[in-house]
Amino acid sequence: MKQDEVLTNEERLNRILLHLERLDRRDRLRTWGGLVHAILSLIPTVLLLLGLWYFYQNGPAIIQSITQEAANEAAAAASGVAQKTITLPASPDLVKQLKDLLHLK
Repeated sequence: MKQDEVLTNEERLNRILLHLERLDRRDRLRTWGGLVHAILSLIPTVLLLLGLWYFYQNGPAIIQSITQEAANEAAAAASGVAQKTITLPASPDLVKQLKDLLHLK
């Protein structure tokens, strides 16, 4: 708005209405954005609650399965035959790089 420009009351009211309409659109977008943000932030909480409920319902079976698997691995290791052991062969280049990095001979 220029300093020399003289506005009538109706023109001033029209400008005020224009600004209010822009603010109204902005507020609507912010409201929807807040709703989406709230829904997205609830997802981890819902997943945690579902996981706790599942463990509560199936906890004894899960514990039994873990215990059975540990007992099988312990028995296999005690007999000298580690059946489900995963070993990754270390490449000589990787070992050499680690020794160089740590300044070992």
